[in-house]
Amino acid sequence: MSHAAPDLGRLPGIDEVLIAPSVVTEEEQSILVRWAKDERRQGRLVRNPRDPATHLTPFLSVDGGLTRLTDGRAEPPDALVWVPEVDSTAIAPVPEVFWKIRARVVDLLGLQGLPEDHYKGSFLSYIEIGGEVKTHRDERVRVDGSEYLVLRCNVLFQKPEEGGHPVIAGAELNIPERGMWAFYATELVHSAGDVRGSGSRARATLSFGFLVEEAQLWQREFTVTESAAVPNASPDELTARMRSFVTMHDREFSIVEAAKALDAPESAVSMALGTLQQAGVVRSRSSHGPGVVALLLSLTEPDSD
Repeated sequence: MSHAAPDLGRLPGIDEVLIAPSVVTEEEQSILVRWAKDERRQGRLVRNPRDPATHLTPFLSVDGGLTRLTDGRAEPPDALVWVPEVDSTAIAPVPEVFWKIRARVVDLLGLQGLPEDHYKGSFLSYIEIGGEVKTHRDERVRVDGSEYLVLRCNVLFQKPEEGGHPVIAGAELNIPERGMWAFYATELVHSAGDVRGSGSRARATLSFGFLVEEAQLWQREFTVTESAAVPNASPDELTARMRSFVTMHDREFSIVEAAKALDAPESAVSMALGTLQQAGVVRSRSSHGPGVVALLLSLTEPDSD
């Protein structure tokens, strides 16, 4: 397991969904599909009590076995709505490609060094015809007295015949088969439509979670776009000052750097940069990495249930 430091400049923002069109090979897909079908047929996947059509592996740790909050090493807080009851000694190991794909996602998004989600960690989900992901927002994870956001990276290794599209903050995503989407599941309301079709083709995904401190988001980096014109009007004074600041930069800069220059709180600077990003004046470093595209959400609707 890598101990390299995460590239915090590439972290996505709360209002970004990062999409990679392909992170799984056809050979890896075949291995995962065969394994998932066999595990389901043998009754070795755990049924989600909220949706009888949804089955999944236990919540797995990259270190081996179950995650910290599901194997008894730590008392799960009341906010965790479901802890699967499984015999850790009887868990069938996932295929090796499961962890290879996780490592590929880590490299793609620069997540080396971020701790895994101590609650759901990594898991495989298998949603059959009629199943869905109900609208919800995950609880933030508390570990040793500290609170973390959860960045969740989902890989669609089998697409159903119809439906099953993820919906994040009201935006429906049409993720290609073998593609991935990453977002903060603790900050944005999300769901997935009902799985439909005439056959038995399930919606099958891998899900990898990572813990992010809120203060780490202030290390995110931006750059001025080459073609976008700076808008003449600004909705507030700080955004106007930010507009002047960014137009004087021909290099990447972080939220921390901008906040120091403007003598303003990082949270306020982040919001001002978000306004300029929506206007096309700046772009985040996370939004133009190789092999990744970003959907910039408009978070005007309430972000809670």
